[in-house]
Amino acid sequence: MMRIAFSGFWPNFDKKNNFITDALNVAGLIYVVTSSPLMADVIFHSHFKTMYEKFAFKKLQKGKINIFFSGEATEFDPGEYDASISSRRYMSDKHFRLPLWKIYINYDSNLPGALTEYGIPKWHLENTILSIKKQRRFAAAVFSNMNSVRRYLVDGLSLRGSVDIYGRYGLSLKNKMTMLPNYWLNLCPENAIVPGYITEKVIHAKACGCIPVWFGDLNYQTDFNKDSLVNMLEFDMNFEAMMDCVDFSRVAETPLLEKAEDYRPDLAKFLLRFIS
Repeated sequence: MMRIAFSGFWPNFDKKNNFITDALNVAGLIYVVTSSPLMADVIFHSHFKTMYEKFAFKKLQKGKINIFFSGEATEFDPGEYDASISSRRYMSDKHFRLPLWKIYINYDSNLPGALTEYGIPKWHLENTILSIKKQRRFAAAVFSNMNSVRRYLVDGLSLRGSVDIYGRYGLSLKNKMTMLPNYWLNLCPENAIVPGYITEKVIHAKACGCIPVWFGDLNYQTDFNKDSLVNMLEFDMNFEAMMDCVDFSRVAETPLLEKAEDYRPDLAKFLLRFIS
């Protein structure tokens, strides 16, 4: 029986029930998850590691199948591992592109349902979602950290209306998915501009009936419908140009996705090339 282990994943990562084990289950692979990489045949690595773990794992990689995952904009060398999974657009048969937003979707139901940050019913992204709230505020942003780009975007949008900031640098937030339907716009810039790097921010906004005012990869149309969001990078962060050009009614009415394609079968085929 195949033994797999996870090393360096984020806090509270469920090693027995996650997007990778989901793909392995789709593939019909018989495996067991071990807490000790020393006992594993396959090690899935990520980069949320302490310095001790980084040092220790230099000694553990030999003789194992090592597969790297990153949901962040971090640059890495795909050649260092047997295989890799990330949002990057690397042209390599040893790399599988999986932008982070895809693992936030519930692909198993075709019906609308309760909104949580994880497991968003795909119906909410394939259809036009308009909030039923009659009194909606102008814009909201959720930031765990503030930088010069985010401050510039907040200041620019604030000239058009009030922007409520939630998170570490603003209002307290209990539930993002119940807060967002109270707003017309969600200012949701990515942490970095990297080809292929698209997180969950846009799908949270769209599922809640907000217009995403985003700042991210110019090639986002390979993932999402063209008129389903506003990308400030296309306007060089010029809010005056954006307000003159964007048809907000069209953006609000355009679903994010034509069809939410389940990544799990393709990821399963990719992984089986290395671990079967």
